[in-house]
Amino acid sequence: MSLNSIATRRVFCAGLAALSFGLRPSLAGPKPQKDMNIRGQYLGIIDIYQDNDPFDLDIAWELGVRAIIHGATYTHRGCHADNKYIARKAKALSMGFLWGAYCMMTAEDVHLQLERFLNSEDGSNQNILMALDWEPNHCGPASYDQIRQAVSAFRDRLGFYPIIYGSPYFSLHQIKEGDALLAKCPLWYANYSGNDTPKSPPPAATWKDYTLWQFDDEHRNNGAPYPATVLAGADWSKFKGSFDELREAWPFRHT
Repeated sequence: MSLNSIATRRVFCAGLAALSFGLRPSLAGPKPQKDMNIRGQYLGIIDIYQDNDPFDLDIAWELGVRAIIHGATYTHRGCHADNKYIARKAKALSMGFLWGAYCMMTAEDVHLQLERFLNSEDGSNQNILMALDWEPNHCGPASYDQIRQAVSAFRDRLGFYPIIYGSPYFSLHQIKEGDALLAKCPLWYANYSGNDTPKSPPPAATWKDYTLWQFDDEHRNNGAPYPATVLAGADWSKFKGSFDELREAWPFRHT
């Protein structure tokens, strides 16, 4: 075999190795968007849970995502701890992500739900966001009274107020008129819109403004930066400010 043939074969094999081991096929689509600050808002915030599987934290990081809020409890096929939470949390923290946990609140006994939540995330890490998710679910949604009971019990146990996530129940008369207890909780507002503001503002008598705004879901109809085939299943949220300002304010633990 000639020297030219050997050299040609080596170049070809090196190319195959790069294709086999150096590139992820799932990154072949959109290019990484490192700057997630768009018109004064930071949108590199996603939320996921165990059914978003497979989910690749390395790809999320390469695409520019820097904050993840993960389900700590699971309600789609029974009410139990989310079985992906612990492992994903450990890796995400080691990589430098901002991390948060949410508990999907159901019609179950409030104290049982909080015990399940705190068994997964006990609040001792001062850098972890903690949220109560108030929306319809397969185990039955929490009532207004249960949410208020959960907020009070959470504050008594941990010394700070949880973030409240949701939208469907914010039309309740009591919240429209103003709820002094829920007003102490930072608001993670679900209200999908492709504009720079939600389609409708949160009820101002309780919340003057949102802390985080979930502007798009996994269907990517409202301006999330990547198609539904990239980070499939993730919902996307915005923060009014830069990433540095988000990092300074995280995890929004109001006492």
